[in-house]
Amino acid sequence: METPRAAAAIAQFLTLIRTCPNAAVITLLTQSINVWLAYYPSLQTVLGGYSPAIVAFIHAQFYAFALAVLDAITATFCGFFGLSWTGAEVSHTHLTNEFPHLCTIYRFHGDPQNLFTQMRDLHARIIVRQPPDTPQGAAHNPKDILADLVLRLDHYIAAMCEFLGANLEHSVLRFTAHQE
Repeated sequence: METPRAAAAIAQFLTLIRTCPNAAVITLLTQSINVWLAYYPSLQTVLGGYSPAIVAFIHAQFYAFALAVLDAITATFCGFFGLSWTGAEVSHTHLTNEFPHLCTIYRFHGDPQNLFTQMRDLHARIIVRQPPDTPQGAAHNPKDILADLVLRLDHYIAAMCEFLGANLEHSVLRFTAHQE
């Protein structure tokens, strides 16, 4: 099984944003990240090592928790870039739809295509709930499907943290650093 990468990427990203001289912006972004971090450990229970009752509960609630994580990541994205999206716009669906346009406007650094590919994949698997690509006649083990989604989400979180870090110059951190 792959080693989760999200924790290290999050720690590295938090270290980066804490270099900003604007404590209020750091606090807002840290609080935003903490919202989605509250759900993420619950999703990891599908990877094993927990009581059957807890795993059964998470299986029943997995997609709601995963959507909450994706929408909270979107809120962090919006806060980081100072996007004035409101209400229903702060959703992973909206981010997935708008990301190519944002890439055109901001000319993002890093690997926006990789992030967008992962974004669309998670949108299809978690929000639209398209079945995974499996050979015809293959069994769909729900636990394996959810474990695969957790690993995909882990890779997405790492990619998002790396992407945000690579685009600091477009963020509210860059703007506030020059204002103080």
